[in-house]
Amino acid sequence: RRVVKKKVETKGQLSITFGKRCKDLFIEASELSLLYDVKLVILVEPINKKKRKRKELYSLEHPSFDAVYEGFLNGVVPPDVDVKMKNIMMPLYEECKLMERKMGT
Repeated sequence: RRVVKKKVETKGQLSITFGKRCKDLFIEASELSLLYDVKLVILVEPINKKKRKRKELYSLEHPSFDAVYEGFLNGVVPPDVDVKMKNIMMPLYEECKLMERKMGT
């Protein structure tokens, strides 16, 4: 099924769409890093246009922001995923996916 993407004009709809898409983006990125040992950093600025002293950002980083950022700047590959942590996370990931299939989501 192909979904046509178009610019959302109303603030209410924009906020709802942003929340859903941001969540989906982070889920997909987490799966990439977990399943394929991808090193990544995602920074998303919220759509809230209020003037603030500090900028807010949503972030997802793997293995860490500093490791990926420094590796990018210096042309060095960041360290690999902690194997022990991956061995803990994979069964949890697979269990979540199984539950999603059972629930029909």
